[in-house]
Amino acid sequence: MALSLGLVLRREQRFAVFPQRLQHPEAHLAVLLLGLGIWRLSIPPDVVVRDSREFEQALATWHPLLFAWRNTPRSIKRYLNRVRYLAMLQRPAAPEPALWRRLVDGAARLWQRLRKQPEGQDTSPATTSERPIIPEDLLVALSAIDCCHPEWLRDPYPRPLGKSFYLAREKLPDQVRTLAEDAAWLTRLESLRSRYLEMASGIHVS
Repeated sequence: MALSLGLVLRREQRFAVFPQRLQHPEAHLAVLLLGLGIWRLSIPPDVVVRDSREFEQALATWHPLLFAWRNTPRSIKRYLNRVRYLAMLQRPAAPEPALWRRLVDGAARLWQRLRKQPEGQDTSPATTSERPIIPEDLLVALSAIDCCHPEWLRDPYPRPLGKSFYLAREKLPDQVRTLAEDAAWLTRLESLRSRYLEMASGIHVS
């Protein structure tokens, strides 16, 4: 009888451990949610590169010329991949900060406004690139010329782009012809020819 009573007591003591572990389930849930929240805040946002409106409008302008000279889907796709890659090379490479950093920075700016103190200015020396940035509409134009008339850009002694446009004016789409009649636009395009060739050198996109 004493042996049976001892076994029963030991069994009750062993199973009594489980309720003690589950006395505060809400605390365990709170810790779990807190951990998930910290993990989510530490993840940088996904970087999705989209075409700018300027880029899309330029593509619409030059598409008739591209389709007339490279009228296969594979050629058009190759051109789009290449010009998008060139545009990406000019965009800032710094990733967007994680959500927790944006929240902290936003709170700091709000605190400064409440205290009526000017935000701290970046005192680091400004770095200016010696290489000019090609506006995306002109980048699309130069890439389209390079695709359809590479000799206009790559001949050892190329003629001015204005003259090339003039000689080919009868075969140009209306929108491209209108651009080519703008002397200021031609000057800007001509000034960026060497920069484009430097940037596009050795880039082959399939």
